[in-house]
Amino acid sequence: MVFVHSRKDTFNTSKMLYEKAIDQMCIDLFDPSTHPRYEAAVKDIKSCKGRELRELLPKGIGIHHAGMARSDRNLMERLFGSGVLKVLCCTATLAWGVNLPAAAVIIKGTQVYSALIVYLLPH
Repeated sequence: MVFVHSRKDTFNTSKMLYEKAIDQMCIDLFDPSTHPRYEAAVKDIKSCKGRELRELLPKGIGIHHAGMARSDRNLMERLFGSGVLKVLCCTATLAWGVNLPAAAVIIKGTQVYSALIVYLLPH
């Protein structure tokens, strides 16, 4: 699991990780196609609302953030929990009340949004 700061960064980080895996010639570590539930996941992903999810599934990567449809978030949780997805790039909303197995957790940056700071900045 890779925790990122923003919704937009979930997809950008997933693309960056995949590109790094290509560069390092270790793309097979992400490959979900040999997983016993992969074919079912391919069928399930066809009904999701987020086009990014359809693009990422064959790469073994998923994203999760509060701006996604609940059904898409549930699907990402299920596919990561079962091991079809090898990497899940997500915002902190996933950390609240969702129990998923993860071999490693990465926190990308330590930025914190503060409405007070935004309010105090000159307009």
